[in-house]
Amino acid sequence: MITKSGNLKKYYIFIIIVIWLFYSLIWLDKYPLLFMDENWDLVTPYSVITKGKFATPFLSEIFSEHFRRVEPRLFHLVLFIPFGYIFGVSHITARILTVLLGLGSIVFLFYLMKKYLDDNVAFAGSLLLITETLFWTISRSYRPEIGLTFITIASFYFLDKVINKSNLSSWFMLGLFTGIGGWTHLNFVFIAIGIFIFLLFHYKTRLLKDRGFYYYLIGGIIGFLPFALWILYSGINLFHEQTIALRSDRTGPFSSLLTLLNTIYLEGRRYSNVILFPKRILVFIIEIGSLIYIFKKRKKNPTFLGILFVSVFYMICIAAFITHKTPRYIACLIPVFVFSIMILLKDLYETGYKKIAYTIFTIFLLNNLAGNAFVLYRDRNESYSIVREKIRNVIPMNARIFGSTNLWLALKENEYLITDYFRIDGFLKFDPDYIVLINPDSRYVRTSQIIEAPYNESIDNYKYFYDWMKDYVFYSGGKLIGTYEVGRYGPIDVFKVRK
Repeated sequence: MITKSGNLKKYYIFIIIVIWLFYSLIWLDKYPLLFMDENWDLVTPYSVITKGKFATPFLSEIFSEHFRRVEPRLFHLVLFIPFGYIFGVSHITARILTVLLGLGSIVFLFYLMKKYLDDNVAFAGSLLLITETLFWTISRSYRPEIGLTFITIASFYFLDKVINKSNLSSWFMLGLFTGIGGWTHLNFVFIAIGIFIFLLFHYKTRLLKDRGFYYYLIGGIIGFLPFALWILYSGINLFHEQTIALRSDRTGPFSSLLTLLNTIYLEGRRYSNVILFPKRILVFIIEIGSLIYIFKKRKKNPTFLGILFVSVFYMICIAAFITHKTPRYIACLIPVFVFSIMILLKDLYETGYKKIAYTIFTIFLLNNLAGNAFVLYRDRNESYSIVREKIRNVIPMNARIFGSTNLWLALKENEYLITDYFRIDGFLKFDPDYIVLINPDSRYVRTSQIIEAPYNESIDNYKYFYDWMKDYVFYSGGKLIGTYEVGRYGPIDVFKVRK
């Protein structure tokens, strides 16, 4: 796939690292727009760093002062705490951490491809992963999906070692990453179950007789132990509320023919969102086609079969049980797509179809580069740092603020109560000095980047909530002190509540 390069091969991994860091750190402040979850996931590390409490203080008047996060998506939160101590807490430092998790995913995939293909193909495949739009985007967002991707490809890397070498350290590392995956993202449970089922089928009755299996269990226990102890400390009921009850709106098994048909329809919407992000139908066809090719031509290789089985099992499970149809949930399989594409291209190249192989590679690469260039250009003026600069300058550091979740990071030094889970008694008890809201006419709201819970069923409901807050300010003798336009984040309205 790439011309002979002599001694350059031994520097491939370093070249990949440099390219990735340069490519992924461009305009990190601007793209993607800051997700509400990035604020949500940064408040707990910020509390640890500034107050020494693993708590969520911006929910203090709604739940309790020391409300704890016990849901299984804490890996990136815990990982950021020492990072934040050293470099400070901001959306940029948090995103640098996820860029590094993206780098880890690329490195694991590079060495997996290098083993089964060759150095040149591994290098070319790494370039495809670096430019893959969805992977590139989640690597630039402080959210759990990139942690899920990193843990998934690391698990596949050690699954290969278990299958081929079966040494005890590989079994242990496979278990360790599986255990950590249990508190990285709830969806990882499908990856873990898929790996376990494949091991059962691959080893059959030999599995329980293999010492490595018990190292796998020990590794899994050690990996999951920190989260298990945290659950026991915080309370199993709280874990249930945050993991089962709170997520019930995102889950729904095949319980009827109607549910099945609706799931198929919604799953089609998920993949159409992947295709439209941005126009990448050719890329999607290549990805799915390569998976089919592996099954037909390479299924005798146990590593390929294992990775394919777990990937398909995961896709079926999220279709069956996860009704929240975000394309981000597909992101953890992108390294698998790239791996399968490079297997297909290498086989085409070696069987005389060199032009076809180069054409497919070029389409994939240019399509993603064009997509990435488009979103960078579109969001070239969307700096969250400017958001912070504008509203930080008009609100005193000692003021109590009730505001949109997505504006917490801009005002994190203040005592802050978020609009999520709004309750009138908690709001009145908090007694804010300022109210800071994103205007309902904002493109940020209209594109569903944020909608304030519990008014997140429609834009109209959010407008009702906004108008209620505006009336509260005016009837209490307060006033609107400023409206700030900051690209798609604005208008942002800042109200002073008269005391």
